[in-house]
Amino acid sequence: MQKCSLTILFSLFGLFINSVFGGVTGKIAGKVTDSQSGNGLPVVNIILKGWVAGKTVELDRPMGAASDIDGNYFIINIPPGKYAITARMMGYQSLQYTDVLVSIGRTTVINFALTQKTIELDEISVTAKKEIVQSDVSTSQT
Repeated sequence: MQKCSLTILFSLFGLFINSVFGGVTGKIAGKVTDSQSGNGLPVVNIILKGWVAGKTVELDRPMGAASDIDGNYFIINIPPGKYAITARMMGYQSLQYTDVLVSIGRTTVINFALTQKTIELDEISVTAKKEIVQSDVSTSQT
């Protein structure tokens, strides 16, 4: 009888601990690829912002990640709610998803296919001037 009651007591204690200290956050994971080749893109910045009433809002603490060498990424410990998530990389058009729902204990999968973008810069003109004869040099130099 005593063994049975101890087993029940430990089971109830385990359920209590799990409900009190269980996961209260979610996770976003996915892959970033080149839209033309389908290859994974490394070192893409994935930025998470709040999404309230159709507008992005800053979070209490910055959240985001960078994709690995194969283009995979994940962001953990995200409080439940709606978010906007953006993928940015130099030479590619940024892509943003809105109304991304994060639930407790679940992984939301968001994949990005980025399109290459040409970066245009203004023309830079450099003019260099050198003295024909240097007065402080007494020997020839090559």
